[in-house]
Amino acid sequence: MTDASALDLLPTLLVRPEEAKRAPIRINLSLDEKECAALAAIHGLEGISSFVLKAEVRAHGKRALKADGNLIADVTYKCGVTLEPYSVALHVPLKQMFVAKLDDRDGDAITIDPLDEYDVDGLRDGEADIADAAYQLFATSLDPFPRHPSLADAPADANDSYDGEADENPVSPFAVLAQLKPQ
Repeated sequence: MTDASALDLLPTLLVRPEEAKRAPIRINLSLDEKECAALAAIHGLEGISSFVLKAEVRAHGKRALKADGNLIADVTYKCGVTLEPYSVALHVPLKQMFVAKLDDRDGDAITIDPLDEYDVDGLRDGEADIADAAYQLFATSLDPFPRHPSLADAPADANDSYDGEADENPVSPFAVLAQLKPQ
């Protein structure tokens, strides 16, 4: 399955700011088995047994939305060392703000606090795709170097694995250059 055909299998969930003006919209996105398989194929995973997004989307001003929720997914990685599959449960908070592109003539300015905990994305054709935001959040939450939990952690430094005594006079990497210096 190619990434393009796998993307076509994933649902979209479009919300317009005017739909959330009166009351927040509650989102409950749960992928079925076929959709989980497509998402796993896109990211090169062994599998995804569940993918659930529960969120609340509310209007923020006239032309913006804020989404708050949680993404919960059960992912099966393939260990990069042993190639054995292992499962991990992901619990990731969703804090996303969608803003409309403003024309210079518009008087409706949207204030975005740079210290705010929300990620900011633009509305596309006046709509926010909440499902796409969940897929992007999922992608950034994946471990790029999966390692089976039964393996001991790799040493932070090559010297950490050395059990002998430390050399009191370590050789400088520039020692060879010093010998080449004309005298």
